[in-house]
Amino acid sequence: MDGKNSGQSTLTITRYSDGSESVSADAKVTVSWTVFSYLYEFHGKEQWRDGRFEQLESRAVDGGKKLSLSAKRADGGFSITKAKGKPTSAADVQLTTNYWREPAAGADARAITVLDADNGKLYDEKIERLGQQELTIAGQKVLANAYRLKGKLDVELWFETQGPLVRQVRKEDGHPTEVRLASVQQPSGKER
Repeated sequence: MDGKNSGQSTLTITRYSDGSESVSADAKVTVSWTVFSYLYEFHGKEQWRDGRFEQLESRAVDGGKKLSLSAKRADGGFSITKAKGKPTSAADVQLTTNYWREPAAGADARAITVLDADNGKLYDEKIERLGQQELTIAGQKVLANAYRLKGKLDVELWFETQGPLVRQVRKEDGHPTEVRLASVQQPSGKER
């Protein structure tokens, strides 16, 4: 944030032979200014099947405010429940703000619904594919598919071809913020 290393985020992605995917996301960010310190911490799990978002469970601390969220696919859409409040619904969700998964093919130039993984807000964003770009990630050159989400989120995303998110750039409360892949660890032993 603001050009300084402010924290770490870890994603564990497990893909199964039945087409399902399970993702655990953990992040901790601390930003200190002259007399003020801000802490953000997130822990969440997502389930996807055949490229479709199915459910999310998360808990977070955002500047001292505790949040929890549950979102599950139900008949006709999603049921979204926050720690304090009645369930709300959404017709569909194509992406979460964990941004671990590249948008589906054909999503370019249309509106998609993005679920904020910590507070449950829904954003209708226009997605624009920016083409392929070469980036240096963890000291290596990689070819990445670039996208821009335009709307309230206004975020740029780069996904390694056939791989994970490698870079994310946006403004967070007016501060330039970048998330960049630092390393990838492959599973040891038998893959599922």
